[in-house]
Amino acid sequence: MATSRTGTRRWKALRTRALAELPHVCAVCGTRLDPDALRYSNHAMELDHILPVKLGGTDTIDNVQWLCSPCNMTKGDRIPAKPRKTKKPVIASPIW
Repeated sequence: MATSRTGTRRWKALRTRALAELPHVCAVCGTRLDPDALRYSNHAMELDHILPVKLGGTDTIDNVQWLCSPCNMTKGDRIPAKPRKTKKPVIASPIW
């Protein structure tokens, strides 16, 4: 039997659905995320509640987002004051 909320069958199903439906990009900094990255690497994917459960958020696909480990540790169980940022793509200029 699972001892934490994230170990439940329902949470695991939500995580599987998020892997299939949500982009593998950090919703805060725009870093491309790797589903196979080690748990605490900068490219690890962590499923985060947009509105934390303790503040009334739910375990639904419209209330979760992928964050990289550093952004998730910074956010914690708060609602970010700033809107989501996205990185602008870096386009390399040709070397002639």
